[in-house]
Amino acid sequence: MVDIDNVPEDRMTMATLYFELGGLPAMRTTAHALYDHLREDAQFADRAARIGKSELVGRLEAFLTFTFGGSPYYEGQSLRTDYKILLQSDQEFDRFCNLIPAALHSVRASLAARDDAITAIEQMRNVVLDKPVAQPA
Repeated sequence: MVDIDNVPEDRMTMATLYFELGGLPAMRTTAHALYDHLREDAQFADRAARIGKSELVGRLEAFLTFTFGGSPYYEGQSLRTDYKILLQSDQEFDRFCNLIPAALHSVRASLAARDDAITAIEQMRNVVLDKPVAQPA
C-alpha cells in the first residue's frame, strides 16, 4: 500500500472523477485500453510484454482506481515497485500520460474529465518515480 502521508492532498478530492468516468467498470476498460496502447508504443512494448498482460492490466486498474479517487489505498505492492520496470524517468512518465486520453476515449470520457485525469496522474509523478514529495509549508 502507498504511504498516505506521501500522497498529495488534492488526490483525496478525486472521488467524483472516479464516478464521473464510470466507476470500476470504466477503470477495467481503461486499463485494458491503456495496456493496448503501451504494447503499441515502441518505448513501452517490450517492458509491457515482460510484465505480462494480466499482471499489468491489474496494476493499471489499481493505479487508475486509486488515482481517480475510487479507493483510499493502492491495491498493489507499492506504486514504485509496480511501475519501476515501466516508468523510470520523467520523460517516460510524460509519455505514459500522453497515452491516457486515448485510453479514456474507450469509456467516452469528456474532454474535461480527460484533463482532470491527467492532472490527477501528474500528482502521482513523484510517488511513482520515487522522488521526494514536497511537503506543504
